[in-house]
Amino acid sequence: MAASLASHIALVTGSTSGVGFGIARALASRGAAIVLTGLGDDKLIQECQQSIKDDFDVPVSFVPANLSDQLQVHKLAQTVIKDHPPGPDILVNNAGFVHVSHVESHPIEVWDQLLAVMLTTPFLLTKYLLPGMRRKEWGRIININSCHGLVGTAGKCGYSAAKHGLMGLTKTVAMDIADTGVTCNSINPGVVDTQIFRSSVDKLVTEKGITKEAAEMEVLAKQPIKKCTTVDQIGEAALFLCSSAADTMTGATITMDGGWTAT
Repeated sequence: MAASLASHIALVTGSTSGVGFGIARALASRGAAIVLTGLGDDKLIQECQQSIKDDFDVPVSFVPANLSDQLQVHKLAQTVIKDHPPGPDILVNNAGFVHVSHVESHPIEVWDQLLAVMLTTPFLLTKYLLPGMRRKEWGRIININSCHGLVGTAGKCGYSAAKHGLMGLTKTVAMDIADTGVTCNSINPGVVDTQIFRSSVDKLVTEKGITKEAAEMEVLAKQPIKKCTTVDQIGEAALFLCSSAADTMTGATITMDGGWTAT
């Protein structure tokens, strides 16, 4: 579990904040060189890179890409392969966003963007980066999914459809590469303690005039364990999937949803 990743390169999408940044830090803590890509201004990106460098003394780079644009996704893959031939050993498909809308009023352009970022981009990056992993006979593809990839949720047809699709992609890729030394697995959190959660709580406090504690319980209503999964816990799950203990684990799901999908 504590094996070094010092000889490995990790590309983590959506890694300038939240879960993605937490996973990047976890991988860096074991010595992996990190390639970040995500949203943010120059100041934020520099802070993310410097934080990892200062704390873990590993190489860190940033490659910009609009992950809803297939040409930019291809360019991202080409850049990472060029900078780290024959490519990264670890791919974490984490980037995503949520849109809440009834199916009848869900904008088509938002639907297209949800599927582009959370389903097409993982497919493309897997397709482009897998040959390098095959060559090394070792690799880890980790798809950050959601409890919404396991159950339906009213108002999230685009998000849930993309996440359900990502579940199918994870399982099928795992079967395609079963004899290569490369694994493909999924981590499916429920409510995670990120800025998104805290903003949701603050919004309820303002709109309903309730206490912070009551607002937290409302957001956590579907989780029998009434507490958030932490970013650090998801990072630890990613580290487990990169360890020798997970060598025969592929096409699998680590569900970290406080019992949400057990009900």
